[in-house]
Amino acid sequence: MRRTGRPKFGDLITLTLLSSLVYLLYGPVLATGAWILLAIAVLLLWISVVMPTYCDFRTQRGTACKRRVNGKLRGCHDHGRDKRDAVWRALFRVRNPGEFFRVMWHSPGDARSRSTPGTTQLSTPVTTQGTRDATILVCTVISTVSGVIGVVIGVIGLWQ
Repeated sequence: MRRTGRPKFGDLITLTLLSSLVYLLYGPVLATGAWILLAIAVLLLWISVVMPTYCDFRTQRGTACKRRVNGKLRGCHDHGRDKRDAVWRALFRVRNPGEFFRVMWHSPGDARSRSTPGTTQLSTPVTTQGTRDATILVCTVISTVSGVIGVVIGVIGLWQ
């Protein structure tokens, strides 16, 4: 398959150079632990939202979608909504809160239009891809929260 888009290695080099520059300029402001937590948070956010990758959502034929997207938590145009729903189901064992605001349209002859109002049919089962995406989301949230806590502790340490 032909490679298109930005290379991951180039992004990592740019991210490393920018973070080194920021560290040289603001190094003494924060403690070393805070810098480590901040680096982990930035790396996990890059993987989740920015890194060039493939959609990888399992289609009805059981194969992974090969369309290019940015970030492991994102899906392509056709699978973005289903991928977010799968992450919510795998991570929190609940429906995506965004489903409450969706307007579902059905044709008059559709069997689903005769179902109980307020219920929706889940079209895709929870897959291992959803579990991986949920793991990435959990790691991102944990590292971001710990990074913010580290920054706050570092700032409090400066005031004392």
